Amino acid sequence: MKLALTALVLFFAQLAAADHFQDSKACFYDHDIYKGPSFCLAPGQTMNDLSRTGWNKRISSVRVFGSARVTLYDQFNFQGRFQVINGNWAYLSRFDNFNDATSSIRVETVGNQACFFEYPEYSGVSMCLKEGSNAGNFFGMNDRTESIRLDGDVSAHVYEHADFAGSMLSVRQSIWTMRLSTPAWRDIVSSAKIRRQNERP
Repeated sequence: MKLALTALVLFFAQLAAADHFQDSKACFYDHDIYKGPSFCLAPGQTMNDLSRTGWNKRISSVRVFGSARVTLYDQFNFQGRFQVINGNWAYLSRFDNFNDATSSIRVETVGNQACFFEYPEYSGVSMCLKEGSNAGNFFGMNDRTESIRLDGDVSAHVYEHADFAGSMLSVRQSIWTMRLSTPAWRDIVSSAKIRRQNERP
């Protein structure tokens, strides 16, 4: 019974992750926690003057899907302070006080990389490593990973200790939440090697 329940939980976690990656895009919301009026942009799209659409200084939360990456600017024409966002942010007020500060936006496609997030659903503080990276120390993200997103044709080989020591887990598909799929690895990742799929670490 326990095995059947575990399999069912894993199925729904993978289904949610697949749905999350169905389309690459970024969506911008008027209020915190992805509420209120919103609009979405696909990779390659930009908005250099949000005042033309009535969205200047209004964005309070952002959701990122698939391999999209967002850069927010607090001035028109991609000038001024900026923030790069690889995952979901329910409260931009916690992101260097970027709530209601955005005046222009770029949405791009990222290359082969693995991104590590402090919260489930690819949200919170994140760190991204490109294919071929050997990160022997996660520094500010040490023992904080709760979800892992793989962009492109890569796998992530994660270790429980710094300098690739201790137990190792090979991640070959995105993990929407480690609480369900790999609970023993929740908040213990301390180093990682990023390789192309099926390549040895």
